[in-house]
Order: sequence, then C-alpha cells, then structure tokens
Amino acid sequence: MLVDKIHNKMGEGTFGQVLECWDRERKEMVAIKIIRGIKKYREAAMIEIEVLQQLGKHVKGGNHCVQIRNWFDYRNHICIVFEKLGPSLYDFLRKNNYRSFPIDLVRDIGRQLLECVAFMHDLRMIHTNLKPENILLVSPEYVKVPDYKVIDFGSSTYEGQDQNYIVSTRHYRAPEVIFGLGWSYPCDIWSVGCILVELCTGEALFQTHENLEHLAMMERVLGSLPQHMLKKVDRHAEKYVRRGRLDWPDGATSRESIKAVMKLPRLQNLIMQHVDHSAGDLIHLLQGLLRYDPSERLTAREALMHSFLREICSGDDRLCLVPALGYDIPQKTRVFVNSWAIQRDPEICDRPEEFLPQRFEDSQVDYKGHDFEFIPFGAGRRGCPGMSFGIASAEYMMANLLY
Repeated sequence: MLVDKIHNKMGEGTFGQVLECWDRERKEMVAIKIIRGIKKYREAAMIEIEVLQQLGKHVKGGNHCVQIRNWFDYRNHICIVFEKLGPSLYDFLRKNNYRSFPIDLVRDIGRQLLECVAFMHDLRMIHTNLKPENILLVSPEYVKVPDYKVIDFGSSTYEGQDQNYIVSTRHYRAPEVIFGLGWSYPCDIWSVGCILVELCTGEALFQTHENLEHLAMMERVLGSLPQHMLKKVDRHAEKYVRRGRLDWPDGATSRESIKAVMKLPRLQNLIMQHVDHSAGDLIHLLQGLLRYDPSERLTAREALMHSFLREICSGDDRLCLVPALGYDIPQKTRVFVNSWAIQRDPEICDRPEEFLPQRFEDSQVDYKGHDFEFIPFGAGRRGCPGMSFGIASAEYMMANLLY
C-alpha cells in the first residue's frame, strides 16, 4: 500500500487514532486505524484483523460489516486499512442535540444492524461491543436511503471461547454479563435492543456507571429480574442480591441514584412518548430483544422476521437525511412523495428565526411540477432550537428526491 497523503484525523480513542488517507494504489480515500504500541492493544488489533479477514471470505452481497483493505506493522504500531465510511449514528445524535430519529429510519437501521449480527452469528462470531458509535453510514454524503456498516471488531470472539469476562460498553451491557453468568450470541441482541430504544428517544436507555443502579434501571423499565438468574449470580455479583431479590433501594449509594431510577418510565410508555405509528409492533420487538433470560431472547434471524422490521414503506415513500452543513437533522425525516410540500417565502430565507413549523402546516404548492404536503419538522438551523429547518435544506432534500 502506498499512502500519498494524510488528509485528516478522523477520530481517536484509547486504542490509538484513525487517519483519513489517500491510497495511491487503489486511488481512493481510506481510513487507517493506527494502534498504540502496547501489548493488549496490539493483541486486540490482531484479533480484529483475523475476524475481518474471515468475514471478508464469506461476503454475500452486503453484510453490513466494514471491509478491511490491508494491514501492516509500522514501528511497533499495527496499522489497519479500512474502506472510508461516513459519520456514526452517535455523531448524528450528538449533532442533532440528541433528538429522536424518525420511526422509519429506526426500522431501516434496525433491519441492517440485525442483518450484520445474523451474518456474524451464522459464522459463530459474537461482536460484543455494539453501540451507536460503532454503526457508521457507508457514505459520508447524505443520501435518500442510507446504508450502514458496523465497525470495531477488536472485542469480537468465537462461540465456545472463554466467555465469563466483562464485555460491552456499560449502557449496552446485558444482565447476564453483569451477573457473571457467562454470555454468548444473546449479548449482541440485548445491545441491539438498547440501541433501537436510544434512536427512538435520543437518549441512552440505561444512563449509569454502576452495576446495582444499572440492574435497578432494568427492573424499572422492563419489570422484575427472574428468580433463577438471581440465584445463579457469581461471587462478584452476590452483593447485588439480598433474600432472593435485587438489593434495591436499600443498596443504593445515594438519593440521587434512587431518583435516577425512579424517573424512568416503563418500556411501553417510553416508546409511546416518542413514536406516533408502529408503536405496538416496535414495543413487541423490543420486548423480545430485551428479555432478561438470554435463552428466551430473540435470535437475530427471528428478529428479522418480526412484523416491525418486515413493514415496508408503501408506494414511493423515501427516507433521507438532511445535509449537516449548517443544519440539524429534523426530528421527522420521512418523506411522502406526491404528498409533501414546502411554502416558499423569499423574505424568510434570511430570517431563520421566523421559520416556525406552523407556517408550513396544510400548505399545498406545486414544486417542479409535483404537489407536496409539508410535514412540519422539529429541528432547525444550529443555534436556533425548536424551529423548522430552512428552505435551503428542504430544497436540498427535494432535489435528491426528484431526479
């Protein structure tokens, strides 16, 4: 591989950093993950390389896993060359002030994510670190129907290996992992459930950094933990259980911790606060993904057959993401072709503070020969929260839909 120029630093973490570079051989931009010269990070990098090479051998169309281009060892730094992808789902949430995604986009992301998980599980691989930061858009541009790919396979493992250690980022960690009961494929499924809830609400489902509080939050949202799991906890988790039940609130570390748990709604209520349609199907799917007992949790293949994910937008419906240049992502981005309209007002273009959702309600206008009914949006230009987004952004969406 010949790197002509380092263009940009794309990100960094405890492992090292990722650089955007030009590959002279392939004549394309690539992402190079440069690993710190420390034994544990080098070992994780070699695991990631092996997993990605195995996944690459079994590609059948799109598997939604990032593709490895090459790798090399430079001055004790493992360097992994990947295809260059776009921003992560977490980037979208953060730049959109953690507002929820539209339900059809959640459905599309869920379907693609579960296709990736099913592909890995069929090959007896477990990702173990699924989270919004590790789900990236394929294209850095904003397109009508985005494709997504999963990254970060450094923690991946094969079924049957030692699986009693702690895995997954805290917010997406399954109960069997916390209890030390061992884990397998279902720990990925739990993470998917947490991710889908986060996309629907804009916030992580379990915002905590302490095990007992985390388990108490689970009970608050999902109901009581099953007795057979509480009886089998390992010696490190015994302190979380007392007299056959979770030691809560007696074991809470502070009043603030108790308040944090008490403010959480039940799963059904949480979803219905944010989802206008398909709420029933989504709740049913999430209940299957977030079952406490891993043996009862849906598999990725079973989840893909669920009615919520099999629902298809009718007619010429489309999904799109608004360009990020100066704009937040709207709260609702579902586009109904031939029933979507914007009201063109040149005076407002220079006065974004006057872009209010109600200005567009029930307006009908002929735009480039097509009639549209505008669905009010809940986000606006950056720095102007609560406004509907501007004409320029709307026109960009229309230009990408009508071609």
